[in-house]
Amino acid sequence: MQRLNAETPEVYSVLGLPIHLLRNYAVWLKERVRQSRGCHVVTLNAEMTMQAERNPSLAGVIRQAELVIPDGAGVVLYLRLQGRSIQRCPGIELAEALLVQFGQEKLGSVFFYGGAPG
Repeated sequence: MQRLNAETPEVYSVLGLPIHLLRNYAVWLKERVRQSRGCHVVTLNAEMTMQAERNPSLAGVIRQAELVIPDGAGVVLYLRLQGRSIQRCPGIELAEALLVQFGQEKLGSVFFYGGAPG
């Protein structure tokens, strides 16, 4: 665990993968945009965690992300069993909130990568 200052997420391990805990992920991400700093975000759930155990490339991508948020209930439960009091942060809800805020505040562009066509 490391805690550097109020703007730095607390970092914990979930089966060897980092998870970053913040009170408000949207505020942290908006600050990155204001600083003109891009950010690779992973929304970690139990399925992705298990896939990363079998796929070193996926594990590497997750470990290199600037922000790994607790998206799945399994990840949240694991951390609660470790004594962390946290809430789940569904990636789709975070993305929706950010899109609304970016549009209203004209903060910049958003880039999505991945997913199936259609």
